[in-house]
Amino acid sequence: MHSKSGITNIEADPAFKTELESRGVRNLTKCMQCMRCGVGCPVAHAMDFTPTQIIRMAILGMKEEIFASKTIHLCSACNTCTTRCPMEIDVARTMDTMKEMSVESGFEPAERNSVKFNDIFMNVVRARGRVNEPLLFGHYKMKTGTYFDDMEIGMDMIKKRKIKFSPKAAGRDEVRKIIDRFRHKI
Repeated sequence: MHSKSGITNIEADPAFKTELESRGVRNLTKCMQCMRCGVGCPVAHAMDFTPTQIIRMAILGMKEEIFASKTIHLCSACNTCTTRCPMEIDVARTMDTMKEMSVESGFEPAERNSVKFNDIFMNVVRARGRVNEPLLFGHYKMKTGTYFDDMEIGMDMIKKRKIKFSPKAAGRDEVRKIIDRFRHKI
């Protein structure tokens, strides 16, 4: 398989699909490669493989190639892919599961700051019961030292009122308990 990332040698892991299924991923072999998931993906332009390609790679057992890709770490879990799938494949859950497996396996993410972003995101949600974009971005920029990388885009988003400061959620204690219970399982 050739791609933007230059993968040419394929190491198939026949147990990969079975491991995904044991973690709740269903219906992968129903994928008919219609490409609706990839076409609808808002971050596909930054990925090295489309969601459609990742699903096919998972079916073929291309675990190493998937774990080494940017795609699973760039997935924003917006569920656009899942809602568009005519075969009812939960593509977003599949991406998230592969991301978890990759981290558990000790793979260094192709997107070096994706794990930091995820940790910061979960800590903000845990503390406030919902995401708070200014806090998320501020903590992320401080943790990664990428203070000015997105300045122009950020200013445009502020001007268009796309970034909002959200108050703490009323049910934040319940959200905290759910996150804490999930984190203990990993």
